Amino acid sequence: MKKNKKSPEVEPRANSDSFQNAVLDYKDTKFPDNPIRQKLFEIFLSVEKFSVVQLVVTFRIPDPRSHIRFIRGAGVPISDYWVITKYSRYKVYFIKGEK
Repeated sequence: MKKNKKSPEVEPRANSDSFQNAVLDYKDTKFPDNPIRQKLFEIFLSVEKFSVVQLVVTFRIPDPRSHIRFIRGAGVPISDYWVITKYSRYKVYFIKGEK
């Protein structure tokens, strides 16, 4: 008969107040080692919403999804939502409530 193993301890989730306090300073975030990420971050601070195709064509940013993932990992709250049309679907990325 196997013994039940105890699950590893898990940190409790932060409540919404502490999460909001943690991301208040994201505007000062810098990406000195990667100018593409810095440019993409500044684009999102403009309050507009962009699809991946718009970012590639307009700003010539290669593979914006991987850069967005990295920027999110640095604590910047980039949001997204799906746009579904008759023939396609894609995500639109933005930062909520700026300016």
